[in-house]
Amino acid sequence: MALIYHPGKNTPNQKGLLFLKSARTAGGSVKKFMIRTAQQNSLKTATPDGESLARDRQLGKGSHNAKSLKLIDSGDYDLFTVVRNPWDRFISSLAYYAANKKKYFEDIFLDKNGKLKLEKLDALKTKYGAKPKTAAKVLHPHHHLHMHLFSECCSLIEGIPSRALARANFRVLRFENLENNIVALCQELGLKTNINDMTVLNRRGYKTERTHYRKYYDAQSRQFVLDFFEKDIKKFDYSF
Repeated sequence: MALIYHPGKNTPNQKGLLFLKSARTAGGSVKKFMIRTAQQNSLKTATPDGESLARDRQLGKGSHNAKSLKLIDSGDYDLFTVVRNPWDRFISSLAYYAANKKKYFEDIFLDKNGKLKLEKLDALKTKYGAKPKTAAKVLHPHHHLHMHLFSECCSLIEGIPSRALARANFRVLRFENLENNIVALCQELGLKTNINDMTVLNRRGYKTERTHYRKYYDAQSRQFVLDFFEKDIKKFDYSF
């Protein structure tokens, strides 16, 4: 979670702003844009890059540290997040993984017909998707590749009491309509903005121009995503 800006000292009705940032939803771009917008509106940002309020890595998925929960529950901050169609998001996650390994998405994950290789997905799920047990060398669920490959957007909301979400006027923005959603958010927050200032960062890992996500899936790989990200699909009403 990121603290974008503080409540206004001289304007009692001006709340601060918190951002629940999930992986592969243009979170870095949104964070930078909202910080820049806040500064252009003469609001006090936490730091030039926003203050990171990490989740408690010693707790379970969705757990937030005490400082984060206190801010959300205070009623002094608005809160928002961005979600994305899991089938689309997973392709972006695989490309991120490929780039992390200094390779290309197409070379690692696609067969000769341009479809995802199920055996590659199963191997990733075994290594990064499962929760660790007791072995010291098993990857922690907050390992960055787990977060980029197999974290669910709804996991960010878990652990935050519904009362606190209501007090924070919690808003869910859609990646699929991101620019319009951000403009609407800024209007609701009373912020003047220029959406043309926003650029999407971190697009990497592709050898060729990416096509529509549906073209990469067959019935089995489509089911793979449905099974793993079922909670996101149901909670945010996504379909293939």
